[in-house]
Order: sequence, then C-alpha cells, then structure tokens
Amino acid sequence: MSTSQCESHRCQGSPAQETLTIRLQTVPGDYPAIYENLAEAINKGDQSVFEINAEQAALNIRIIEAGFQSSKEGRYIDI
Repeated sequence: MSTSQCESHRCQGSPAQETLTIRLQTVPGDYPAIYENLAEAINKGDQSVFEINAEQAALNIRIIEAGFQSSKEGRYIDI
C-alpha cells in the first residue's frame, strides 16, 4: 500500500523519498464544450465531428493512469 498523499500542490511519498512541491496553472478552457462535442460525435455516429483525436485522448488516459500507478507504487512513472 502506498504512503503517498497530495494536498495543496505538495506531494510526499514514503519517508525515503524527496518532497516535491510544484504549482500548476489551470489552463483556461471551455471543458463542458468538450463533453458536448463528444456527445454530438456519439449521437451522430461520426467520430470525425469530435475535435480531439484518438492520439490525444489516449495520451490523456495514459497520464491519468500513470498518476494512479505512481500514487499506488510511490514512485515516478515514465510516460
């Protein structure tokens, strides 16, 4: 079981690991529009309508999965 915890941009792993503090700026965007666009593509049965390509979507999923794996294992994950 991992001992990693993240609070307020401060992440700590096990006692043997360094503490890393980072600040991430939120990118402004219209996130509901992404989901509306996805719904439109699904409803029309036409993936060409979707403005995010498969490679971008796959990379986003890989990043999220790597975050979970890193938290679980208490180590950095190469992407």
